[in-house]
Amino acid sequence: MEGDSDLSVLLLRDRLVLLVLAIGVYAQYSRSKHKQLHVTFLLIYFLAIFCVAPFLLTLEKVSYYSLSIVSFFIVVLFIATSLRMSVNLKKRENKNGVTLVIVLIYLFAVQMFLGPVLDISKELLQEFTDSVHNIINKKMLVNLALFFIFWLIVRAQGKFSAKDIGFDLVHLPTAFRICLFSWVLVQFTILLDLFYANKEIFWTFSLLENGRIEWIGELMGYVFGASLFEEAVFRGFLFVQFLLVLEKNVKWNRQVSTLIALIISQLLFSAVHIPGWISSNFGQERFIFEIVDTMAMGMFFMVGYLRTQSLFVPIGMHALLNYGVPLFSGATYEATFYLSSYFIIVIYFLWPNFVNNHSDADCEASEAPECKFNN
Repeated sequence: MEGDSDLSVLLLRDRLVLLVLAIGVYAQYSRSKHKQLHVTFLLIYFLAIFCVAPFLLTLEKVSYYSLSIVSFFIVVLFIATSLRMSVNLKKRENKNGVTLVIVLIYLFAVQMFLGPVLDISKELLQEFTDSVHNIINKKMLVNLALFFIFWLIVRAQGKFSAKDIGFDLVHLPTAFRICLFSWVLVQFTILLDLFYANKEIFWTFSLLENGRIEWIGELMGYVFGASLFEEAVFRGFLFVQFLLVLEKNVKWNRQVSTLIALIISQLLFSAVHIPGWISSNFGQERFIFEIVDTMAMGMFFMVGYLRTQSLFVPIGMHALLNYGVPLFSGATYEATFYLSSYFIIVIYFLWPNFVNNHSDADCEASEAPECKFNN
């Protein structure tokens, strides 16, 4: 039973399934003309879900060093996949790396003073968040403030537009459909899981909790909070800016520059979480795993960004993985376990079904990636 399983066992199950998905995605980009490969990959995926995953739950405990190795291979596969994707650098502002340096200094300052700022904000914002029934919460307000400061820095230092870091509104409807479809699939799968296991189905979702619409505030807190800020900075800005600096100043070729930019930007994404791990008193094994695994999740969001050439899908992915708005409870697998799988399946194997409604004129006008990736 999942509730009796050690956290390390659950992580091993989740990461092995994600590793299978990463192999499938890399294989698709290596041999995209072989449509039968899609079917083979999906069969292997469902075999892992229904045969291998239940067996793993019988284990008592797993070394975090072993988990680190699995996450490392996920990183390698996602990097290899990203290197096969196109990166649109057309009209991207760089200004010789000045903006990049200032943003890095800003991130360092955020890590130094975020703790005290959060402590102060809890007292200052408590009355306001209570007055709006937590539909707007402290998490959202603090991270929105961080995002707007970042955006002011970017705008002040260069001719950046929202599109330069992946915010093109033409892609928003597609991102919404993908996230909604994946979320509905998860709820349906959990319902089937409960029915198949002959368990009592508990409806856990409530529009109102203690007279408040708290689930909206919780979800919006992640969408407009950490997800918006982290995706804009680490996927939309830092990766592209490191790539531009390496190509313009170091004069490396595109493949090498992309590789280095990917590693540096996603290592930084992992590094900003270190204060939280230190405060949690993780041991050495767990600490090393968290570094590698967070980088793996960064690469997971990165391939979503490169696949869609838009930040809206990674933001939705990031938010739902943090808070999946569950409808039912008691299933064998939690919502986040299914979400990561379905996002990859939808983005890499069902993608044309979500974007074929774009006309040729729309694609040509907006340089939308839908025209490039219908394979």
